[in-house]
Amino acid sequence: MKYYNYISKLILEEIEETDEFNLKFIIPFFQKDVLKRDIKTPLDSCESNFEIPYKDWQNLNQCIQKLLKEKQQLALFKYVGEGGKGYKWNDGLDLLTNKETELVLNKKRNWVLKKGDTLFYIAERSIGNDNSR
Repeated sequence: MKYYNYISKLILEEIEETDEFNLKFIIPFFQKDVLKRDIKTPLDSCESNFEIPYKDWQNLNQCIQKLLKEKQQLALFKYVGEGGKGYKWNDGLDLLTNKETELVLNKKRNWVLKKGDTLFYIAERSIGNDNSR
């Protein structure tokens, strides 16, 4: 599968460093590292940061789905917001079911960073709230 080694290494290294990987960062990283394009910051300031050929997006999607299947300890989470006193960042993450994960990954809009949009993170299953049952 094209790009799988790059994608899995990128995501796993970020998870090791920060405990999570924001799904919406994958396309800009891909553009910068693989397609050798300049990325404008902040990421959500320019739509071109998220423009890649449909075939490449499909391949990225397949890579992430494969990674989630191979690394059973990883899952996709939805950021649902901050809590009150004693709140920890990962308290705002809800684990998605396999069906929800598939639905999120198959909508390219979920991969584009826009202010006010829902954020999705790849992380170890133990990090967030398991509301998937």
